[in-house]
Amino acid sequence: MAGVQAARGRPGHRGGRRPPRRIPHLPLPVAFLQALHQTYLDMPTRSHLRLETWEEALEWATEPLHATSSLLMPAADGHYVAFDYLADAADDASSVPDVPSRAWEAVTDFVPPADAIDVAWAAFLRHRLDVAERALTRALAGGRHEAAHDFALMMRETGRDEDVITWLERAVRAAAQAGAPPEEIIRLRDQIAWWIGGRYEGHGDVHTAYDLAETVVADSTRILGADHPLTLKSRITLIRQLGDVRSPEEALAMAREVADIAARVHGTDHWTHRNARFEVAVWTLYCGDRHQAVRRWRDLAEDEVTENPAGVEDCLRNITAVLNELDDPAFNAQLVQWLEALAERARTNGGVEQPTLILLYTILTTWTGNQGDHTRARDIARRALKEGQKTLGALHLRTIDAQLVLAHQEGELGESARARTLVEEAEKAAARVYGESHRMTIWAREERDLRAAHS
Repeated sequence: MAGVQAARGRPGHRGGRRPPRRIPHLPLPVAFLQALHQTYLDMPTRSHLRLETWEEALEWATEPLHATSSLLMPAADGHYVAFDYLADAADDASSVPDVPSRAWEAVTDFVPPADAIDVAWAAFLRHRLDVAERALTRALAGGRHEAAHDFALMMRETGRDEDVITWLERAVRAAAQAGAPPEEIIRLRDQIAWWIGGRYEGHGDVHTAYDLAETVVADSTRILGADHPLTLKSRITLIRQLGDVRSPEEALAMAREVADIAARVHGTDHWTHRNARFEVAVWTLYCGDRHQAVRRWRDLAEDEVTENPAGVEDCLRNITAVLNELDDPAFNAQLVQWLEALAERARTNGGVEQPTLILLYTILTTWTGNQGDHTRARDIARRALKEGQKTLGALHLRTIDAQLVLAHQEGELGESARARTLVEEAEKAAARVYGESHRMTIWAREERDLRAAHS
């Protein structure tokens, strides 16, 4: 099942970088807008409309509404910028039509390299990984070395590890030649060590990664200082390799040390401390204390629910993996109750992002089903899927995940035809939008095979 299979192996890497909550709206020249507008007019859905002239359209779009603001607001030098609330509402609405490919291409070619990163994120959040990669390629070629970090973050579940490493290595070379600040180069080198080590156990070259990480830690300590966030982050990367190359006990000791330093120097709310807490949980598990590892991930997930959605997912997926192997019904029942309460608090808390809420419902579905209550699990999954389709759209990863866990529960309840339909739809969507090697596509196929074996 998707919610279970996500958690196999070692937990994923956690860093200080995360997707932007909001993409800035940049002024565009009127000539560019005029050239671009024809792309929308040529869409099939527009063929039956009576079209005004460009001049009439511009006049309408720049006329203030209700004495407040126009849809397009004048900026300097004949440029216009979209009214913030309009653009944000369009981004948040799953029913808004897709941006035409020609529009993406025109914007990507037009903007300078620094703004191409914003275009990439706008495309990524609209499920256009192809456009995002093209925009980041333009940014990296234009000297924006941080685009490699964005590429790594966007591709972290696509199975394209070698491509990510190539991007990061290219960025390191370019940054060094350009005389970039040492912090930028250290951050890139740390990412290379992580990706070479592999995100999951059994994948990657941990010995090479260990040597690279050890060098990065030494350089960061010498240049930035032992307590600098990047030094602590590079030590966390080293810890992950240390546990494989030497021993889990040494990794746990170093994780505790880094957590103590991060808390003392940067505070318990700083991302370095929370990342170190995650590693403490990892190596507590591999030192043999499953219950304590789960408790650590549980507490961390609760602390991060409003701040770090990816971190919450890492914690919950790994708890799921442990619960699958832990024969302790009372402990499992307590965790289900905890997650129910957390999901309810998240539902009523305006600070929790919608994808995080859908994730909580999805994991709760899995845990509830694993306890044998498939009817209740199905009800939770239906709610997750309905909310995901309404607020995120059918192509969002969280929505597809919810559809897969619903399919699993339908199958467990004997609704084989319904389960197959849900799985086939999810597999088709995941493969088309995210690629054949993406984790969601793989989960869909595994669920499909499971349904076939049970039919």
